[in-house]
Amino acid sequence: TPATGSDGPIVRPLSRPGELAWRRPDDPDREERPAGAGRAAMERIAGGAVVTRWTRLTSLVIGLVLSAAVVCLVPAVVWGVTSLVPAGNRPPFMADYTADTWWMVAVGLALLFLMLRRDVFFPRLAGPPVGEPLPEGPITADTRSGIAMAAGGALRGSAVLLLPWYVALLNVATVAVGIPWPADPFGSVWVGLWVFSPLATLLMAMRALSVIRPRFTAVLSSVAWFMLAGLTTAYFVVGAATFV
Repeated sequence: TPATGSDGPIVRPLSRPGELAWRRPDDPDREERPAGAGRAAMERIAGGAVVTRWTRLTSLVIGLVLSAAVVCLVPAVVWGVTSLVPAGNRPPFMADYTADTWWMVAVGLALLFLMLRRDVFFPRLAGPPVGEPLPEGPITADTRSGIAMAAGGALRGSAVLLLPWYVALLNVATVAVGIPWPADPFGSVWVGLWVFSPLATLLMAMRALSVIRPRFTAVLSSVAWFMLAGLTTAYFVVGAATFV
């Protein structure tokens, strides 16, 4: 028989009062976290400042301002270089009085390129994610990468402004190989098409090569682009022998 009264078993508390107070489920200061949680963040904080939402917003604003300056400046510089082309090699629709219009076209094309890649462009301008060590200076490596991306978009948009240089180079190349050059390369629609047919051939050939895939529809599309490139080449050859 078990002992009773003072001879019974001694009941000991499972924990000390301090431990019981710490383990109270209704303790408002208690926070359940897995072991080691937040250790990396504490190490980063101990090592120095970290990236916050405010610093990311600051980097984004600075990056947007610099990107806008680049996008606005590059077309203006390209147009200034294009103005060096002799007037005879400049299409009538690219005269000096159309500078503002072509600048807006180039800027619009650059913005279109950046908006198509906005999922990459804006995070680059904002910089590292929140919680990472804060880089030195307001312009981080990611922000510089975003600005470089904006410069690339501005160059793509400004490519259309280089048409006079294309005409000038084609003039030199045709004369060098013995093909007569028209006195007025934009005197008629047919002559103008003849001038731009080599450029169309190049673009179509590049498109034909880019769509090649191991699929029937892709091969058919590539063949169609090559056929169009062949037609523009034939037009250039026939035009050089007849109406030029």
